Amino acid sequence: VAVDVPAGRERGLEEERAAAGFGRRRDRRLHLQKRRRVRGGGGNGPPHPAIAFIFPIMKHIVLLGDSVFDNKAYVNGGLDVIEHIRRQIPAGWKASLRAVDGSVVENVRKHALDLPDDATHLVISAGGNDAILNADILHQKVESSAEVLNKLADIAGEFEYRYREMLQGVLSLKKPTAVCTIYYPRIPE
Repeated sequence: VAVDVPAGRERGLEEERAAAGFGRRRDRRLHLQKRRRVRGGGGNGPPHPAIAFIFPIMKHIVLLGDSVFDNKAYVNGGLDVIEHIRRQIPAGWKASLRAVDGSVVENVRKHALDLPDDATHLVISAGGNDAILNADILHQKVESSAEVLNKLADIAGEFEYRYREMLQGVLSLKKPTAVCTIYYPRIPE
Protein backbone atom coordinates (compact mmCIF):
# COMPACT_ATOMS: atom_id res chain seq x y z
CA VAL A 1 0.00 0.00 0.00
CA ALA A 2 1.48 3.33 -1.04
CA VAL A 3 0.33 6.33 0.92
CA ASP A 4 1.90 9.42 -0.58
CA VAL A 5 -0.01 12.05 1.41
CA PRO A 6 1.48 12.73 4.86
CA ALA A 7 -1.02 13.20 7.66
CA GLY A 8 -2.03 16.84 8.04
CA ARG A 9 -0.95 17.74 4.50
CA GLU A 10 -4.35 17.34 2.84
CA ARG A 11 -5.31 21.03 3.23
CA GLY A 12 -1.89 22.14 2.00
CA LEU A 13 -2.21 20.01 -1.11
CA GLU A 14 -5.63 21.47 -1.87
CA GLU A 15 -4.24 24.99 -1.57
CA GLU A 16 -1.27 24.11 -3.79
CA ARG A 17 -3.61 22.62 -6.41
CA ALA A 18 -5.77 25.74 -6.38
CA ALA A 19 -2.71 27.99 -6.69
CA ALA A 20 -1.44 25.91 -9.61
CA GLY A 21 -4.78 26.38 -11.39
CA PHE A 22 -6.02 22.81 -11.30
CA GLY A 23 -9.70 22.64 -12.23
CA ARG A 24 -12.39 20.59 -10.57
CA ARG A 25 -12.12 17.78 -13.09
CA ARG A 26 -8.39 17.47 -12.56
CA ASP A 27 -8.85 17.73 -8.77
CA ARG A 28 -11.42 14.91 -8.88
CA ARG A 29 -9.09 12.77 -11.00
CA LEU A 30 -6.21 13.38 -8.57
CA HIS A 31 -8.49 12.53 -5.66
CA LEU A 32 -9.49 9.25 -7.30
CA GLN A 33 -5.85 8.42 -8.14
CA LYS A 34 -4.84 9.14 -4.54
CA ARG A 35 -7.74 7.03 -3.29
CA ARG A 36 -6.68 4.11 -5.50
CA ARG A 37 -3.12 4.36 -4.17
CA VAL A 38 -4.41 4.43 -0.61
CA ARG A 39 -6.63 1.41 -1.21
CA GLY A 40 -3.80 -0.58 -2.72
CA GLY A 41 -3.80 -0.15 -6.47
CA GLY A 42 -7.01 -0.60 -8.38
CA GLY A 43 -9.29 0.52 -5.59
CA ASN A 44 -10.92 -2.90 -5.32
CA GLY A 45 -9.80 -4.10 -1.90
CA PRO A 46 -10.67 -2.89 1.55
CA PRO A 47 -8.83 0.22 2.66
CA HIS A 48 -5.71 -0.05 4.75
CA PRO A 49 -6.77 0.00 8.43
CA ALA A 50 -4.54 2.97 9.20
CA ILE A 51 -6.44 5.20 6.81
CA ALA A 52 -9.95 3.71 6.99
CA PHE A 53 -11.11 6.78 8.93
CA ILE A 54 -10.22 9.01 5.96
CA PHE A 55 -12.42 7.18 3.46
CA PRO A 56 -15.17 5.46 5.42
CA ILE A 57 -16.88 2.87 3.25
CA MET A 58 -20.02 2.57 5.31
CA LYS A 59 -21.98 5.47 6.75
CA HIS A 60 -24.20 5.11 9.80
CA ILE A 61 -26.98 7.64 10.40
CA VAL A 62 -28.33 7.87 13.94
CA LEU A 63 -31.63 9.58 14.74
CA LEU A 64 -31.83 11.35 18.11
CA GLY A 65 -34.80 13.06 19.70
CA ASP A 66 -38.50 12.41 20.09
CA SER A 67 -41.56 11.00 18.30
CA VAL A 68 -40.82 12.90 15.11
CA PHE A 69 -38.39 10.00 14.53
CA ASP A 70 -39.72 7.38 16.97
CA ASN A 71 -43.14 7.41 15.36
CA LYS A 72 -44.00 3.72 14.92
CA ALA A 73 -46.93 4.09 17.35
CA TYR A 74 -48.48 6.76 15.12
CA VAL A 75 -48.31 5.25 11.63
CA ASN A 76 -51.01 2.55 11.98
CA GLY A 77 -48.91 -0.26 10.53
CA GLY A 78 -47.29 1.93 7.89
CA LEU A 79 -43.60 2.66 7.59
CA ASP A 80 -42.10 4.69 10.40
CA VAL A 81 -39.34 7.23 9.83
CA ILE A 82 -36.44 4.84 10.45
CA GLU A 83 -37.80 2.33 7.92
CA HIS A 84 -38.29 5.09 5.33
CA ILE A 85 -34.67 6.12 5.82
CA ARG A 86 -33.40 2.54 5.62
CA ARG A 87 -35.17 2.16 2.28
CA GLN A 88 -33.65 5.37 0.90
CA ILE A 89 -30.00 5.18 1.98
CA PRO A 90 -27.38 3.64 -0.30
CA ALA A 91 -26.42 -0.01 -0.04
CA GLY A 92 -23.93 -0.57 2.74
CA TRP A 93 -25.21 2.31 4.87
CA LYS A 94 -26.98 1.81 8.20
CA ALA A 95 -29.56 3.80 10.12
CA SER A 96 -30.25 3.49 13.85
CA LEU A 97 -32.99 4.91 16.02
CA ARG A 98 -31.95 6.35 19.37
CA ALA A 99 -34.89 8.78 19.52
CA VAL A 100 -37.59 7.95 22.06
CA ASP A 101 -41.22 9.06 21.91
CA GLY A 102 -41.91 11.60 24.66
CA SER A 103 -38.31 12.78 24.98
CA VAL A 104 -37.49 16.36 25.83
CA VAL A 105 -34.36 18.29 24.88
CA GLU A 106 -32.39 17.11 27.91
CA ASN A 107 -32.96 13.46 26.92
CA VAL A 108 -31.08 13.94 23.65
CA ARG A 109 -27.81 14.29 25.56
CA LYS A 110 -28.44 10.83 27.05
CA HIS A 111 -29.30 9.41 23.63
CA ALA A 112 -25.99 10.78 22.33
CA LEU A 113 -24.12 8.85 25.02
CA ASP A 114 -25.61 5.64 23.64
CA LEU A 115 -24.39 6.02 20.05
CA PRO A 116 -23.25 2.98 18.12
CA ASP A 117 -19.46 2.90 17.84
CA ASP A 118 -19.63 3.20 14.04
CA ALA A 119 -22.02 6.19 13.98
CA THR A 120 -20.95 8.72 11.34
CA HIS A 121 -23.91 11.14 11.01
CA LEU A 122 -26.45 12.43 13.53
CA VAL A 123 -29.92 13.89 13.02
CA ILE A 124 -31.76 15.61 15.87
CA SER A 125 -35.42 16.47 16.29
CA ALA A 126 -36.35 17.64 19.76
CA GLY A 127 -38.28 20.39 21.47
CA GLY A 128 -41.91 19.70 20.67
CA ASN A 129 -42.50 17.90 23.96
CA ASP A 130 -40.83 20.77 25.81
CA ALA A 131 -43.43 23.07 24.24
CA ILE A 132 -46.28 20.71 25.19
CA LEU A 133 -45.04 20.58 28.79
CA ASN A 134 -45.35 24.37 28.93
CA ALA A 135 -48.73 24.55 27.21
CA ASP A 136 -50.45 25.28 30.53
CA ILE A 137 -49.40 28.90 30.11
CA LEU A 138 -52.18 29.18 27.54
CA HIS A 139 -54.77 28.60 30.29
CA GLN A 140 -53.27 30.69 33.09
CA LYS A 141 -55.14 33.72 34.37
CA VAL A 142 -53.08 36.87 34.16
CA GLU A 143 -53.59 40.49 35.11
CA SER A 144 -52.04 41.96 31.96
CA SER A 145 -50.58 41.08 28.60
CA ALA A 146 -47.18 42.15 29.96
CA GLU A 147 -47.43 39.40 32.59
CA VAL A 148 -48.06 36.67 30.02
CA LEU A 149 -45.35 38.02 27.73
CA ASN A 150 -42.87 37.96 30.62
CA LYS A 151 -43.82 34.35 31.40
CA LEU A 152 -43.42 33.39 27.74
CA ALA A 153 -40.03 35.10 27.65
CA ASP A 154 -38.93 33.13 30.73
CA ILE A 155 -40.04 29.83 29.17
CA ALA A 156 -38.35 30.68 25.87
CA GLY A 157 -35.13 31.70 27.62
CA GLU A 158 -35.00 28.48 29.64
CA PHE A 159 -35.73 26.40 26.55
CA GLU A 160 -33.03 28.18 24.55
CA TYR A 161 -30.49 27.54 27.30
CA ARG A 162 -31.32 23.81 27.51
CA TYR A 163 -31.35 23.45 23.70
CA ARG A 164 -27.96 25.16 23.33
CA GLU A 165 -26.49 22.95 26.05
CA MET A 166 -27.81 19.82 24.33
CA LEU A 167 -26.59 20.93 20.93
CA GLN A 168 -23.12 21.84 22.19
CA GLY A 169 -22.88 18.40 23.81
CA VAL A 170 -23.87 16.63 20.59
CA LEU A 171 -21.61 18.79 18.42
CA SER A 172 -18.68 18.03 20.73
CA LEU A 173 -18.85 14.47 19.36
CA LYS A 174 -17.41 15.92 16.10
CA LYS A 175 -19.85 14.12 13.81
CA PRO A 176 -21.81 15.77 10.99
CA THR A 177 -25.13 16.74 12.57
CA ALA A 178 -28.43 17.89 11.10
CA VAL A 179 -30.96 19.66 13.32
CA CYS A 180 -34.65 19.63 12.42
CA THR A 181 -36.98 22.49 13.21
CA ILE A 182 -39.46 22.16 16.00
CA TYR A 183 -42.86 21.16 14.70
CA TYR A 184 -46.18 22.60 15.80
CA PRO A 185 -47.47 20.31 18.58
CA ARG A 186 -51.06 19.11 18.47
CA ILE A 187 -52.69 20.91 21.36
CA PRO A 188 -56.30 20.06 22.12
CA GLU A 189 -58.63 23.01 21.74
